[in-house]
Amino acid sequence: MKGYGQFCPVAKAAEVFCERWTALILRDLGGGVTRFSELHRGIPLMSRSMLSRRLQELEREGIIERRANESGRGPTYHLTQAGRDFLPIVTALGVWGQRWSRRQLADGEVNAHLLLWEMERSVRADAFGDRRTVVQLDFIDQPSSKRRWWFINEEGETYLCVKDLGFEVDLYLSVRLPDMIHIWRGDLALGLALETGRLKVDGPSYLRRALPAWFTLHPLARVRPAYEDSPQGHVHGSEMKLSDDPVRALEAFATRFCGPVLLPGQPDYDTARRIWNGMIDRYPAAIACCAGAADVKDCVDFARDKEMCVSVRGGGHNIAGTAICEGGLVIDLSALRSVHVDPQRRRVRAAPGTMLGDLDRETQAFGLVVPGGIVSTTGIAGLTLAGGFGWMTRKWGYSSDNLVSVDLVTAAGDYLHASRDENADLFWAIRGGGGNFGIVTSFEYEAHALGPQVMAGMVVHSFARAQEAIDLYREVCEMAPDELTYLLILRRAPSVPFLPAEVHGRPIAAIAACHVGDIQAARKAMQRLKAWRRPLVDTIEPKPFCDHQKFLDAAQPKGRRNYWKSDYFGEFPAALSDVLLAAVESFTSPHSSILVMQLGGAMGRIAEEESAVSHRNASYLINIAASWEHTPDESHVAWARQAFSSITPFSLGGGYVNFLTADELASDDVRVRAAYGEAKYVRLATLKARWDPDNLFRHNQNIRPLAMASNGD
Repeated sequence: MKGYGQFCPVAKAAEVFCERWTALILRDLGGGVTRFSELHRGIPLMSRSMLSRRLQELEREGIIERRANESGRGPTYHLTQAGRDFLPIVTALGVWGQRWSRRQLADGEVNAHLLLWEMERSVRADAFGDRRTVVQLDFIDQPSSKRRWWFINEEGETYLCVKDLGFEVDLYLSVRLPDMIHIWRGDLALGLALETGRLKVDGPSYLRRALPAWFTLHPLARVRPAYEDSPQGHVHGSEMKLSDDPVRALEAFATRFCGPVLLPGQPDYDTARRIWNGMIDRYPAAIACCAGAADVKDCVDFARDKEMCVSVRGGGHNIAGTAICEGGLVIDLSALRSVHVDPQRRRVRAAPGTMLGDLDRETQAFGLVVPGGIVSTTGIAGLTLAGGFGWMTRKWGYSSDNLVSVDLVTAAGDYLHASRDENADLFWAIRGGGGNFGIVTSFEYEAHALGPQVMAGMVVHSFARAQEAIDLYREVCEMAPDELTYLLILRRAPSVPFLPAEVHGRPIAAIAACHVGDIQAARKAMQRLKAWRRPLVDTIEPKPFCDHQKFLDAAQPKGRRNYWKSDYFGEFPAALSDVLLAAVESFTSPHSSILVMQLGGAMGRIAEEESAVSHRNASYLINIAASWEHTPDESHVAWARQAFSSITPFSLGGGYVNFLTADELASDDVRVRAAYGEAKYVRLATLKARWDPDNLFRHNQNIRPLAMASNGD
């Protein structure tokens, strides 16, 4: 143990007790734990070797003693008088934590094993009477391997089982893991959880009535937060400033809010928290449905003052589900869907809840278009702020390259205008840097002449010709002018009328195309694609651009479960084709696909330092898209990860920011850094420290402020 070099008694005590993990070891020893394995269960993130060393150090200091176990199965550990004298300090630390450091649960703190271990030690087995009583606990938000647990209450003892022993279940509990932790900590009243349906109980009435007596809370659950002592309802410096009954604080906030504020249990709450990716099942404390920029500012000010976790919802189409946060405030912009077109200046102003289909409809009425994506239900806000690629990227660049200016609300609650001439550094950052720097309330774009007719559609070939079709795709991409973009689609054929019934459910290779120039030039440019072999289907013909923008929508329905992995590629070698075809043959779902989007053209000629968007040297982007319904997640996620690992050796090592998944964002910032490149990431982190130093806007593809990133916080 390192010393402080002081004779002060505080320093001498701190040398022993302020080492990391020590207070937790003494906490558990004071609670009756004596065996090494039990100690490790209570501190699972501490390595076994570190625990062993720390126990030896505490024994040398005379804080604990080791005794031989009569069974001969290893020693037991016990506090000495010196250790017992420290227990009141451990309790005082817990009381201080309950009063002053309550906050939202971090991802790494949502630990089922630790909660269940604590519950096993604390529940009252005799609350249900003398007979054996089996309680099944179902964590509805966890994967199947961690979802279901059983408590066997018998003869005054409770045993936690990880497997079904075959006993008849007497009482069923269904709850999300974070909610159960909040109940146990005392943050969420058990009665309120039952009333709002966050905890569901099924079983005989006499057992349901006994549940509060059985479910003993954390020993410090009754310690109230310090802000409740203040007449204003909070105290500066506490991390979690919402009262124990957050409904009152949020209802008071809602009285000055123009749009509706939805709380758990209210009629529209459950619908509003659901987004495109069905894997996302989070329960925010409130969903504030903004009616304008003033509502956005009020949300930011309220969340900053209460130190709430904040997420921002535009279209809600993001794969990682960053639009919805757990237990925090969702700033919902989805009702703000206005579009104003100035055809003379070729300028378009759009609100942040606008969908790509809304933008296309309004601009095409004037023969104009703003470069966007390839699915009409995509929100323009998330699309633009992360870059945004689609059918027009090769002709006019990313969506963000066509951004002229934005109005936004900063983390400080200030209204700002940003463009190349005003707040230029902020404008640089938001073009590719995502929602890290503020909440955009208005986008101004440059529009381009298009259509309304374009030459577009796709050709579909059987999987028997897939290798040759990929070779054709590579060939036509190399020949394509900037106006023409190809998309390779490898998937099983859906049961749709335009495909022959005999290929339904079978793998196919399709090449979609869109030419945003002259129709006659388009016919000539696509001649090689359309003349090759005899496809199962050829839908390439002149059609309204808005119709083409919707043709992939059916493959992206709201509520289906999705998991993606993506990366950029400089070339498309033959060996990569073999890897992709092998992945297709191991599909785990009829809805999964592999998409290879052609890039290059104008986006690659724009200077790399022009904006935060990176990897402009890429020629292709490959997205491994696992998509499924009504089946466990594990096999589909594993397929996507395996397919991704097989294509990674061929990649540029980047990744599209908007395609990063929730687990990639939660683990560390490696993938986010790779998406930008180290130099741009550092510049973005520096600007983040200026515009959002406390990282209020962090429920996204987060770029931590430079000081935080440097310290590893």
